[in-house]
Amino acid sequence: MKREATSRVVRLTIALATAATGANAQVPTDSVPLAFASASVNPATSARQGEGEIRLQPRGVLSARGVTLRELIDYAYQRHPFDERQVIGGPSWIDTARFDVVATARGDHWIDADGAPRRTWAMLRTLLAERFKLRVEEEKRNR
Repeated sequence: MKREATSRVVRLTIALATAATGANAQVPTDSVPLAFASASVNPATSARQGEGEIRLQPRGVLSARGVTLRELIDYAYQRHPFDERQVIGGPSWIDTARFDVVATARGDHWIDADGAPRRTWAMLRTLLAERFKLRVEEEKRNR
């Protein structure tokens, strides 16, 4: 019996660009999503060339200037088991439209023992689900 080779892909579904606030994030029902206490997401105020920047600042502030949606997604899903070649879907402007984001946590950033701000990444995933209606689904495909 011949086995078909399969590969894993991650499908992005993004409904709206700078959409409504207050939507529920896609999370398991047995957990409460980590979320920023406040956040603003706006079209970038300056036309920046090249990559935007994302910084963690004191008092739990995440600041992103001139970033694309793909850069925000890449940052939010760091250390997850997929790479850009496996990501499919999303709108045509995912790599062109730029945004300024300022989000504040209820406390300072929690940095794990290995130096990773995993809680901040989780809060950003919640923000992307709320503001962009981002849904990430894993699926297997035959090669």
